[in-house]
Amino acid sequence: MSTRSLKLLIGGEAGDGVFSTADMIAKAFSRAGLHVFTSQIYSSRIRGGHIYTTVRVSDEPLQSQGDHPDFVIGLDLNTVELHGKNVNPGGAVVYDNSAGEVDPKIVGNGNVTFLPVPAKQVAQKELKMPVMKNLVLAGAAFRALEFDPNLEILGTMVEERFGRKGREIVEKNLKAAARGKELVSESLNGAHPLPLMKGADKDLLLLSGSDALSLGAIAAGCRFTASYPITPATDVLEFMVKRLPKLGGACVQAEDELSAVHMIIGASWAGVRSITSTSGPGLSLMVEGLGLASMTETPIVVVDVQRAGPSTGVPTKTEQGDLDLLVYGAHGEAPRIVLAPSDTEECFRMGAEAFNLADRYQCPVFVALDQFLGQAKKTLPGLDINSVRIDRGQMAPKNGSKDFRRYEVTDSGVSPRALPGRVEATLNATGLIHDEDGFPRDNPEVRVRMMDKLFRKMEPLREEFPGPQVHGDQKSDTTILAWGSTKGAILEAMEILREEGITLRLLHFSYIWPLPRKKVEEAIGSPRRVICVENNMGGQFAGLLRREIGLDAEKLTRYDGRPFTAKGLRKSLKRRLSE
Repeated sequence: MSTRSLKLLIGGEAGDGVFSTADMIAKAFSRAGLHVFTSQIYSSRIRGGHIYTTVRVSDEPLQSQGDHPDFVIGLDLNTVELHGKNVNPGGAVVYDNSAGEVDPKIVGNGNVTFLPVPAKQVAQKELKMPVMKNLVLAGAAFRALEFDPNLEILGTMVEERFGRKGREIVEKNLKAAARGKELVSESLNGAHPLPLMKGADKDLLLLSGSDALSLGAIAAGCRFTASYPITPATDVLEFMVKRLPKLGGACVQAEDELSAVHMIIGASWAGVRSITSTSGPGLSLMVEGLGLASMTETPIVVVDVQRAGPSTGVPTKTEQGDLDLLVYGAHGEAPRIVLAPSDTEECFRMGAEAFNLADRYQCPVFVALDQFLGQAKKTLPGLDINSVRIDRGQMAPKNGSKDFRRYEVTDSGVSPRALPGRVEATLNATGLIHDEDGFPRDNPEVRVRMMDKLFRKMEPLREEFPGPQVHGDQKSDTTILAWGSTKGAILEAMEILREEGITLRLLHFSYIWPLPRKKVEEAIGSPRRVICVENNMGGQFAGLLRREIGLDAEKLTRYDGRPFTAKGLRKSLKRRLSE
């Protein structure tokens, strides 16, 4: 492949500082002007159990997390035993050998350098703080990679992370990193197994999908969030809690998801752009409230960071399993909009766009991420905050007429919206079917007229929404369909296959519902084969396309809780195409 990259894997037990170590390393690379793409694999426990983070780094932009690691940092022996055998030839393993040595013949592939460093012993005996073993290994890793030779960038990371704990703690962490560098130098004997590429002269912005979406929401004027913590969606709430109050906004950790969704409905009805974040089980609990937002035509934004279900399922792993719930999950029939960003940049853009759509069409808007996209971090050159435009939709003029009818039947299906106290008319909001003034009515004609109105306003979106993004060989007789976070791995897999003489076309969807049928049919055309790639078991997007346009696509699915990888997809697609 054209992209020259290096993939690190940092592993250990939960509580060992795996994520903090990986975060510092990733930030150090990004500040050196290198492109970074991270991913997390962890379990539902606070301490104990194996977890790891991967950090892929390159001097070119990256689209996915990559495949096998080139460099492993083992905070325990278990990490080496689990991942050492998967290290690419020519790679290296830096590990804490305080508890013993590993046999390279058992875990290596014959061409991997093993670099033992007694990190825990150093942290415990010299620094009197065993938890600092991760900094010892970080210093050793940077020496082995010939990156940040004087540990200046890492030192900045340490200052930022531990400065509030006092100078003594900072100095001990810096000493830990320096000792790691010194100890691994003895094992290297002056040689470095994996020289790292040089970065640009400027640092890059490093954001997760959840962070970028939250920034987009803030840029769009969101000033209220209410959420109940749930893995892996809590990142959105945590990001907002640190920032919204500084902007005059408010955050509420609700007692449950039912309360959260009704809080944002109330805030939005009063005129404040509002958001809630959740995952599958929480989304299920919100369904009744979502129906209320649809019936009262109240604009709200709901972020669903999907995880593997059903029930508690695998709460810390990724899946695209909520699509049917997002599109069809309602008692009765209720209008909604579903967006599915494909990468960090789209998370920012759609995080802002969701509010404009909610206001213009006066309905719930879902932004569907997943654990992989929500928590993976990627470098960006920056975000154009000035590109965000705020559109509040059709608003009634201040001090409007007493004859104002909130739910007036219009040709577009969209009625001007008024905020409490802004018009002389009384504003009524009810979950019951109602007339144009908002008063409950069970008249059959009223029911039909108002339901037609609710869904009539969705039709313009089929024209407004763009069709799928088109990538690859437009003349290929095999078309790949995908949505959401799978795009990057598919594009890399297509590049590998292209170098092997196999060309494919990808149609990627970020605007899911309502589906722009005509644009989709025109984009698909009439290829010999159509394969739909999804991170779920049943092929939910393939099912949606069958119902909407009658397309019977082949399904290529993964539902083990892990995201697709480029090499894994290359293997699966090549096997499928040979059948």
